[in-house]
This record gives sequence, structure tokens and C-alpha cells, in this order.
Amino acid sequence: MPDEFYARGSWRFDGDESVINFGVKGVAIIDMHFTRQTADQYLIDGTVTYKDETLGCDIFPRFTLCPKNTCEVVGTTVGELTGVAAVRGSQLEMSTHWLTKPDESATFFCSDTITSTNSGWAVWQTMGPLGAKIVDEPWGVDISGSFIDDLPIGEVTDTPVISANFNVEANDVTAEGLIGFYRNKPE
Repeated sequence: MPDEFYARGSWRFDGDESVINFGVKGVAIIDMHFTRQTADQYLIDGTVTYKDETLGCDIFPRFTLCPKNTCEVVGTTVGELTGVAAVRGSQLEMSTHWLTKPDESATFFCSDTITSTNSGWAVWQTMGPLGAKIVDEPWGVDISGSFIDDLPIGEVTDTPVISANFNVEANDVTAEGLIGFYRNKPE
């Protein structure tokens, strides 16, 4: 493994309409930077940001008594994480923890005078120990493949890449994600 490398992934999330009243949905991006500290140990720092153009708010039919019955996304909070990683054979074993938790907030409008603003915590829940367990829990990835940016551009190849797929449900939110590993910082 090189002295420095990166991971980037997209994280699609959405609430379960049969359970919750309203919820934020969209895509978050996780970025991690790995820096060698010793022969097989790395320091990890990373962020989770939101793709604002993908964010939306869904109202589910449980609030039929509300005359307005609408909601809107009012803000997001960037998540920051830190951690350590170690190469063990053909595995990169990681342990990361939140410094600040990512959050998405929405306001529900029942009428002109009755509103409620809530934090969704969808990304925090689905990435963490209740969901995919990639933050606040140890996890690993097979590193016997290639970095994504080492593959030839514009060619189809069956070369395995260093990546991890996730499909989880936590606290009435479903999420799916793909994290790929790069030799160079992805744009």
C-alpha cells in the first residue's frame, strides 16, 4: 500500500414511508484520506457531505388531517470522522469514529401556524453501528484488487478493484452505498 491513498463513496438514503411521517432523502458523499504512520498503520481523516441537488423531503399519508401537509429540507450538517487503519494480510482493517455527526434537517408544515423542524440523522444512523457499521465500529476491505484510478480509462476490464458495497436499513431508513479506493485524490 502507498504512503497515502483515498476512499470516496456515495451514500443514497430514504425513509420508510410505512413507518415514518416525513423524511429527508438524497445522496451523501463520504471522503477519506489515509496517511501512513508506521509500516502497516494509517491515520484516517474524512468528511461526509451532502449533494444538495439530490435532497428532497417526502410526506407520507399518515398526516391526512393537516391542511398544508408539506415539508422542505432546511439544512445539513457536514460530518467529520477520524480513525486508524492497519494492513493485515490482504485486508485493510479500519476503525473510524465521528468527530461531528452528519445531519439533515427538514421542516414539516401542517398549517400556517403548526410546523415542526426535525433532525433526520439518516446518514449518521445508516453508516454507524445500527446500520453498515463503517463508522464507530471496526470494518475491513479486501485490498488484493487494484485502486480504481490504476485501471485503464475507457476499457472494459474484469480486474477486481478495492471497494466495498453496502445495503442497510436502520431506524426506518434504508441506505445503499459504494466506497471505492483511489491511489490519487478523486475529483
